[in-house]
Amino acid sequence: MIVIALVALFVVQQWFTNNARKALTQYIAEQSNGNIQVTLSGLNLNLFTKKLRIDDAVLTSTDTINSPVTYRASFSQLSLNVASIWALLINKELLLDSVKLYNPVINVYQWRKDTTENVSVNELSIPQELGKMYNSMTDALDAFAIRRIDGVCTG
Repeated sequence: MIVIALVALFVVQQWFTNNARKALTQYIAEQSNGNIQVTLSGLNLNLFTKKLRIDDAVLTSTDTINSPVTYRASFSQLSLNVASIWALLINKELLLDSVKLYNPVINVYQWRKDTTENVSVNELSIPQELGKMYNSMTDALDAFAIRRIDGVCTG
């Protein structure tokens, strides 16, 4: 009985490893209504510790038509503590307990003047854009049920 359970866990882990990259990029595209593109080089799920590790991830906002400002965030590694493995595997819901970002780099690009805001200066307002980014991040935290984010810079 134990052997069958271990074989089943091994099969699930192998299936996840082989299919997760495509599933994760599709999930993020769907949840963002196509406004965020994700690329990553590697992905590993440990079913016993409920940790999902993503290597060399890049998140890029893609709406250059409607949004005057886009973002690109890259990480050498993301370590995610998954709240529920079953929700991930069965319901395709990514519920996270915490996120650890390794060597995060965030770039902000202004494509044109933002005509939707009443800004007296015709330039990129860093505090205003950081506020928008903060609001986007808190929305993402709520959507994924994340309770903690840690940033780690190495070298």
